[in-house]
Amino acid sequence: MKVVLDANVFIAALLKNGGTAFQAMSIALREYEVLVPEQFIRDLYSFLQQAKKKGVKTSPEDFLKEIAHLQDKGVIRVVKTCGSLSISPHEADNHYIEAAVEHQASVILSGDADLNVREVREKVHEEYGITIFPPHEFLEWHRTRHTSR
Repeated sequence: MKVVLDANVFIAALLKNGGTAFQAMSIALREYEVLVPEQFIRDLYSFLQQAKKKGVKTSPEDFLKEIAHLQDKGVIRVVKTCGSLSISPHEADNHYIEAAVEHQASVILSGDADLNVREVREKVHEEYGITIFPPHEFLEWHRTRHTSR
């Protein structure tokens, strides 16, 4: 099964090792085929620029090394999207939906408020059969899925 990983989950996981985002991302990386759209890299770069301006102590090299490491090991796959969907009011979020649609993912793992709006979640699920989960719901879904086997 394929899961599209949003940059915000990746960032939260690396900033708070052991937290909910870290747990959800770890399960996704270990048990599913994880895809990230090229937008993921742009979102990560944007976060790092904002963090630097705000004085947040982050190491851009750590984030980039981790992505490269995961990609080299085949744990994540960066995918292109065609840019044709307009479901979320936040344009960058549409790339995550497109990655899921175009590459037949069943789940988008995202803590993004715009993607987790009820209307967006329902539309994506009804039209494409894709479920958008914030990290805590992904963990519950995964637990339920594995206990019912």
